[in-house]
Amino acid sequence: MLGDADGSTHCIDDIEKGLVPEWTDRAAPQIAIVCNPLHLRVKADKQDYWRLPSSATLLDVIRAVRADEATHRFVNHSLANLDQQKDFNPFAIGEPGAEVRGQSWGFTRDQSKEFARKSQEVLMVESAKAAEGRGH
Repeated sequence: MLGDADGSTHCIDDIEKGLVPEWTDRAAPQIAIVCNPLHLRVKADKQDYWRLPSSATLLDVIRAVRADEATHRFVNHSLANLDQQKDFNPFAIGEPGAEVRGQSWGFTRDQSKEFARKSQEVLMVESAKAAEGRGH
């Protein structure tokens, strides 16, 4: 199985160049396809992990795996930079977008602290707006 971004990137490149013709138009396996199209919060279903459309190809799955591995790398490197006794988990409230995760291996301690602060700020603003909308 492709476990790292480099391996996935090479595989994607080979498929796109036509070096693996049997994979070029191969349909994605059912496990990669959305089985809960509304993404309702129901019992976790392993078959809904990548939430790809029914038209997805094996190439789409490999791209999804690469993105997933990059996210794990970013989170793991960020958490490894923290003092587990003193620092707050920066991902407890939210997760940074792909543009942030793609720019470095992970957050430093200071970046983690700033991301957590900003995430909390956004959450507080959204909560206040929701309360206003309910007339509170």
